[in-house]
Amino acid sequence: MRVLGISGDPTGKSKVDTLVKTVLENSKYTDTEFISLRELNIGPCKGCFSCIKTNHCTVQDDWNSVESKVKEAEILILGVPTYYGAAFGINALTHSFLERWFSLRHKGIKLNLKKVILIIVSGGEHENTAITNLKTFFEIYHGVTDIEVIVSRGSIPCLVCGEGESCPISFAIEMYGEGLKITPDIMPSLEKQNDVIEKSKLILSK
Repeated sequence: MRVLGISGDPTGKSKVDTLVKTVLENSKYTDTEFISLRELNIGPCKGCFSCIKTNHCTVQDDWNSVESKVKEAEILILGVPTYYGAAFGINALTHSFLERWFSLRHKGIKLNLKKVILIIVSGGEHENTAITNLKTFFEIYHGVTDIEVIVSRGSIPCLVCGEGESCPISFAIEMYGEGLKITPDIMPSLEKQNDVIEKSKLILSK
């Protein structure tokens, strides 16, 4: 099995990267690869329809370096942070990457994908929007029905921006109450989520 791990984390410091790599490192399959979207320049679909006859996107950017890997992958591990999670579900970096899959579904789907593992990191407990939208993307548009989900609790921006204790629209205050003091013990570190780590280790190990 060819296993492709894709991280949509733009920072390189989040739980998304860690969990995608954890799944890959504990996989029983040896043909694996990790790709970070932050290291690539992949823009959105331009709607030009130049890909209709060839199933190849003509936009010149780093999509060209990953297109064949996406087509060859039999298992995809997709790690996604949920920026503006309640409204959009997934962040723009991941969205642009997935939009470019449009070129792979003319005259029959051009994928080998048999299974998708979604790793969703959400600070505001809005993971269901991302899960629903991504399942629609893979099931309806690309014919993949074997989908598993791992959800990790992340830090909402208001906990780390420096103004979360006093900002008039602080979601941290809404979550934790008035008089909030942001201390290390309320931060949702991955080390506190043993069930998530274990699931990531086991999901492809058997």
